This record gives sequence, C-alpha cells and structure tokens, in this order.
Amino acid sequence: MTDIIKSDDSDLPETLDEVTDQIVSYLLKGVKK
Repeated sequence: MTDIIKSDDSDLPETLDEVTDQIVSYLLKGVKK
C-alpha cells in the first residue's frame, strides 16, 4: 500500500512539472510575440 501511494506521489509532481514547463514555454513565446 505504501508503495502505491509513494508511486502516485512521485508521478503527480512529474506530470505537474511537465504541464508547468509547457505553460511557461507557451507564455514566454506569447510574450516574445
């Protein structure tokens, strides 16, 4: 059970990080434009 929770906890931040990275990149492109 602990393993599953730990795995989920590890997966979520990674996904959020990727999404945040995409948003930041998109915003930067918009500002440049």
